[in-house]
Amino acid sequence: MNACSTSTISGAAISGLLICCPTACWQNRPTACSLIYILDPKGKKLGRIVHGQPATTNIAFGGDDWKTLYFTTRSHLFAVKLNVAGLPVPTRKPA
Repeated sequence: MNACSTSTISGAAISGLLICCPTACWQNRPTACSLIYILDPKGKKLGRIVHGQPATTNIAFGGDDWKTLYFTTRSHLFAVKLNVAGLPVPTRKPA
């Protein structure tokens, strides 16, 4: 599991944020307009989320079960419920 600002999948350069989980990779492409790509860990395209805004600027997982994908555009915040859990953010335990 990783998150990186740029990466390479199947020899192709990726521009944008790439979050890889055990079952899928989620990639926003700021230059690719209004969509988020869903890839398998080897880079095969599984699907996409088309949202119709000018650019996807960030993506993150959340919700109680980590099955909500949050993403921002230049002017909006969106949330999409998924069937799979995403990459959880580590939480600090109380002292």
